[in-house]
Amino acid sequence: MNSSDNLLGAHRTRNPEDNLIPLINIVFLLLVFFMVAGQIGNQGAVHIDSPASASKTPLATDALEFNLDAQGVLTHQDQPISDEALRELLANSAGTEHSATVVLRADRNATAESLERVFQQLRAEGIASLTLRTRLQEQP
Repeated sequence: MNSSDNLLGAHRTRNPEDNLIPLINIVFLLLVFFMVAGQIGNQGAVHIDSPASASKTPLATDALEFNLDAQGVLTHQDQPISDEALRELLANSAGTEHSATVVLRADRNATAESLERVFQQLRAEGIASLTLRTRLQEQP
């Protein structure tokens, strides 16, 4: 056996697949990062503390959804909506399925006066049915 054979046997030739392992680790870490960041960033800009409910009835997925915060500000897609913009939005959806499906997510500290104002606006635009979104009540 030659001494050069021992030296050659000790040195392993580099496999091109060896470079993939760090790349896979980086891609996996980026995937985990964006999954977590997406969950954090997915929260709405408007904070609504919904009242609790024992109902487990699912909501329609194609509904027009509005939020009413504790100060009485009505929002749609996290943007405040004026009376005129609300009228226009409801008028544009009058020919679609949305006209019968409106969901209101009201803060539990919203006043009855602000709720009544929204109800009157929706009634004036021909909305006969309204679903109030709540959070599921924790069972003791």
